[in-house]
Amino acid sequence: MSEKKITIIRKPYMPDYYRNYRIYCNRKRIGDIELDSEFSFQINEDSEICLKIDWCRSNIIKIDNSFSDDIKIEVFPAARGWRMLFYFYYMSLGWKNYLTLKVLKS
Repeated sequence: MSEKKITIIRKPYMPDYYRNYRIYCNRKRIGDIELDSEFSFQINEDSEICLKIDWCRSNIIKIDNSFSDDIKIEVFPAARGWRMLFYFYYMSLGWKNYLTLKVLKS
């Protein structure tokens, strides 16, 4: 198995402006990411990444050999723009999709 470099990018979006997101790899907490910052780390193939804030979380990204060695992932709240109307849905029933992880093309 080869190692992959993961860089998580967080831009300033409401509603979590003053909150940090917790980063998990294979269900183990590996760090936090602040507003308008990046967090880089190395992982092995066949790993899973997700982010959490309180009881809410993001989608899970599974890293396998189809990814390049340098992976950039953007995180943002699902309730942004016009979706702010559904903020309470994402905090309650939609807690598994409160945050969105999107793999960026390199």
